[in-house]
Amino acid sequence: MKYSLLAVFCILNFCFSSCVTTKVFNDLEARYSLVKSERNVFENSLDSLQQSWDFLSNDLSEITSAYGRSRDSIANALNELKEWEEKYILLKENSEDKIQNSIEENNTLLKE
Repeated sequence: MKYSLLAVFCILNFCFSSCVTTKVFNDLEARYSLVKSERNVFENSLDSLQQSWDFLSNDLSEITSAYGRSRDSIANALNELKEWEEKYILLKENSEDKIQNSIEENNTLLKE
């Protein structure tokens, strides 16, 4: 009996010592409400930021592929320009040779 009274006393002491006053409870409840509303704001912000991230990521992919296509197009155009320049140089040399030959032929014809 002595031990059972001691056990009951310890249990009651534990139960009553862990009670919170109404003021502390209301304060904690208000802080919990504030934290919960802040969490909702942050979650909405996170969703908005995630959508922005996805949008910008897609834009980056499109821009990167457009950049690659433009770079390839410029490289092809430069190669084509070099080819045309080489052809021009060959034609110029050929025409200069032909002009020189024609001048020589005309001169020889004039001398005759």
